[in-house]
Amino acid sequence: MIADDPRDAPGPHGSGHDERAARDGSRVEPSGSRATPDDGSATTIRVGPCTPADLERLERSGAPDPVLRHHRERFAMQERGECVQLLAWHEDTPIGHGTLLLASKYGEVGARWPGIVEVNALAAWPTGRGTGTVLLAAAEDAARSRGCARIGIAVEPSNPAARRLYERLGYRPVDGLRVIDRWTEQHGDGTRIDHADPCEYLVKDLRRD
Repeated sequence: MIADDPRDAPGPHGSGHDERAARDGSRVEPSGSRATPDDGSATTIRVGPCTPADLERLERSGAPDPVLRHHRERFAMQERGECVQLLAWHEDTPIGHGTLLLASKYGEVGARWPGIVEVNALAAWPTGRGTGTVLLAAAEDAARSRGCARIGIAVEPSNPAARRLYERLGYRPVDGLRVIDRWTEQHGDGTRIDHADPCEYLVKDLRRD
């Protein structure tokens, strides 16, 4: 169930741009480091850019073929300088991922804010452990390190919990701005289903942090 935007992972399915994990008060640390939720509900989370060694570890973890295909595709994009593919781990177990696109996939967004970067395909499992919050912080750190002034994220209206999280972390909706998230759901048997999901778009000004 993964192609352009992954909607699956070893966990519950959901929108590729919807954060499905962090709704607690986790302490957030930079990409490549570690963070532990303050309430002790989860063990240490390590987040960093995908590496060839990580791809091998994902294969050993027994991840489904669509998940492996997604990470290989995103790693290739990272090698071309198009994105940063972030992985979250607890020890050797993958518990989340997200992509920082170095250019918005939505033409109207890029036209309005040249140079904006965008969080995409954010997923975490199990939910409620702070993994999504740490992934978002790592994406923002990667954006700042590249001198980016703004970061955006799309969210479906049917996912108010994700929107509340984003707003708590400083993302703000833009009046009148809606995007259509087009993606392809791909199953292990080769079945492909094209989707076009209306989404709200939220933006965060990284210069104010």
